[in-house]
Amino acid sequence: MAEDRDALLQHYRQMRDELLAAINGLSDELMTEPSLDGWSVKDHLAHLALWDDIRAGEVARVSAGHDSAWRMTGEQDAAYNELGYALRRDLPLDQVRWELAASRKRLLGAIASATPLTSLPSLALRHILPWSSPPGSKLYEPRWKAKDKQHRVAYVASSGRKFVLLHGFVKKSQRTPRQELHVARARRQDYERRQVK
Repeated sequence: MAEDRDALLQHYRQMRDELLAAINGLSDELMTEPSLDGWSVKDHLAHLALWDDIRAGEVARVSAGHDSAWRMTGEQDAAYNELGYALRRDLPLDQVRWELAASRKRLLGAIASATPLTSLPSLALRHILPWSSPPGSKLYEPRWKAKDKQHRVAYVASSGRKFVLLHGFVKKSQRTPRQELHVARARRQDYERRQVK
């Protein structure tokens, strides 16, 4: 994870650019078609916009010297995710595109105007970027809950419009188990090794 404001801005811009490149050219029909988990690409983008708005507030709050207002248990996080999805799933695609762009602008502005991140509590860094990754791993894990289980899929962004799904698992505790990270890292290394050939 980025350790200073400029690195964090660069990291966030890069990750968002990779996301936008991955969906560039998708038709409106593909953007709104539900996937296996029932969410469409549009739904996922609306969800990112929701959390970007929360993160923008958190950056400003923590930068002003206050504690996080969004410390949630896993159950609270899952309930808020479900509520956010329910409230935004009927938004039209054009509005979701606007929400994503506007929330990104607010978050980048909040990060740019924040006090140096080295003075912020490390807890705040976990709330700033979506799908946080362990330091240096380049692994990300979207989260969702189905049938009272927390599901994760470790993935990496690849060149072009690809995300490489490396390893899926059910998360049973707050921390990602080392064995699951080991499997995902090994598969990432194998994928990268095969791309060089």
